[in-house]
Amino acid sequence: MTVNRLTDVLTDITADEHVPYLAQFRYTGEGLLKCAIWEQTWEMQRAEDRTAVIEERSTTDGWDTDRLRPLLAGLSEVMPWVRQWHTEVDPRFGQTPADAYDAYLTTQRETHALTEESIRTWTPPQQPRARRRA
Repeated sequence: MTVNRLTDVLTDITADEHVPYLAQFRYTGEGLLKCAIWEQTWEMQRAEDRTAVIEERSTTDGWDTDRLRPLLAGLSEVMPWVRQWHTEVDPRFGQTPADAYDAYLTTQRETHALTEESIRTWTPPQQPRARRRA
């Protein structure tokens, strides 16, 4: 197979599955649609990744509530987008991804005796400032 033929085949395979790099292609109707679809996928992946990390840290590593709170805050932070974009029922689970992640977050909050407010308003502790050297 020649290089040109390989390039043609790869272009055909990926044409419908990537967000165009060049702005002149990205800001067309088709480019904007692809970008929106990928943004939905990325938000779902962020939610999946965060739940996996929370599970691993709490069960395997034995993290306590204070250490898990930032992770729960991170999951809570992406939930508005998950609720916005993932409202169709997934036949494998019999519920929407948004409902599944909401239920997971609620269970974790109840397990660790946290309120929605305490998770939503969590901020990282301030680091002490380093002293200047003379």
